[in-house]
Amino acid sequence: MATKHAWRRMAVVGFSSLIVALAGCGGGGGGGGGGASSTTSLQVALEPASLEISGTPARPGSGNYFDVKLSNVPGAGYYYRIGHSGNAIETTSYVGDSSPTIAMLYIGFKSAATLKEGSYDDTITIEICADADCRQPARGSPLTARVRYTMKSIHQPEPEVAALTPTLREALPHDVVDAEFSKALNAIVMVSTWPDNALYVYDAATRAERKIALSKAPRGVSVGPDGQRAAVGHDARVSVVDLGAGTVAKLLDLSADTSDLVLDGQGHVHVFAASSGSATVHSIDIASSSVTVNPGSYSRSRALLHPGGSSIYQMDLEISPSDIRNFDISSGSARLSWDSPYHGDYEMCGNFWFGADPGIVYTACGRSFRAPASRREDFSYAGTLALSTNSPNGGYRIESLSESAAKNELALIEYASFSCLVNDPATAPCYSHLNLYDGKTGKRKAIYSLQPLQFAGITYAQRGRFLFHSNGGELLLISQVIGNPDRATAFQISRMP
Repeated sequence: MATKHAWRRMAVVGFSSLIVALAGCGGGGGGGGGGASSTTSLQVALEPASLEISGTPARPGSGNYFDVKLSNVPGAGYYYRIGHSGNAIETTSYVGDSSPTIAMLYIGFKSAATLKEGSYDDTITIEICADADCRQPARGSPLTARVRYTMKSIHQPEPEVAALTPTLREALPHDVVDAEFSKALNAIVMVSTWPDNALYVYDAATRAERKIALSKAPRGVSVGPDGQRAAVGHDARVSVVDLGAGTVAKLLDLSADTSDLVLDGQGHVHVFAASSGSATVHSIDIASSSVTVNPGSYSRSRALLHPGGSSIYQMDLEISPSDIRNFDISSGSARLSWDSPYHGDYEMCGNFWFGADPGIVYTACGRSFRAPASRREDFSYAGTLALSTNSPNGGYRIESLSESAAKNELALIEYASFSCLVNDPATAPCYSHLNLYDGKTGKRKAIYSLQPLQFAGITYAQRGRFLFHSNGGELLLISQVIGNPDRATAFQISRMP
């Protein structure tokens, strides 16, 4: 619906500056009436006749204006009235106090919360007269200006990178705090804090999902080596979950907040504390609930059970350079045994994964190392996976990794480390890729970009979070729609053959 302002008077003072005398607010008011005749020499013109403007939710179009050119302005000044449609335009502002021969009409647009992506066409009408009743309209009045405003998203398909096209993508009805895969159940085991504190078991074959309620907000999850049980870490508590029965089998008290934890399959769960500084590792005997506390690392941790089962690999998340440590758990409690011989020689970037070969560990910077179960073996550099390096995104790091020996395939999610971690996702694109490698040679075979997704007329970046191979070799990718306020569609699961 069009908005028309009341008549306003522009008076001339000493013919060196102009002032605006408001004639009231609201629409209509003081119309020109019938029988108007131009007996004035006042003349007006508009430049330009139209504008095309674009903006983004973070940077809406601003500072846009039309020039209203005037000649033969009466000494008593003149009157003006502005009307506009309201598709994208919120306000107009007429500024004429700097010169008697030119005025500027500024345009203000609606907020990003009001405007969805797309193009909006508006019309502005400017009426200028020598008298209050507008019986003496200026020659050239009314002036008509046209504005096209295009609301764009900064999250556009990534140029020069093939788009990832999943065979199926569907929204998860909950968030995902942490996830691991159970080969015994051929299922993803996820923990969530929304809409409830819960553990979910997603069957890779049937796509059915089972929910198991948790008593507190989860910090992380560890699936045991048999794939039938999981441990969930909380603040001052651990839940031991029977995945097959769908029940919490036992609650264990803990005198620390969980950073990460490992269910070792030998009757113990080992919790690395979330505190910074001199952290600790708490080893809990599940049967007796007894706890042994030993020195841990230096900060929040990432921890994984070595495939050999007798040790835990741990890496700091808040220390640079990060390093891998081995904790021996053969006695039932986790005791620091040794760490890598590298201290900054090879970037590790604070996260790691075991591949299909239990003797190799991959780090978030793409560096791989031999992964001995005991110190007698050689923990040595074993190569680097090719990751994207295109500037200005500051290089890429691995978010999640999975390897299938049956498919001879290593797959990983990489993300633009600077854009995704430092910048506000509303102001900078966050690119995320799925990379595929030959499992024997480590050569990258393909790279696909996770496309931005649109919900309720707004486009958001899609960032990969977790990646798994099903028992049948299908890739299962959990992604997060960054900034999406609709929590019911904020996490998606995609499937690729």
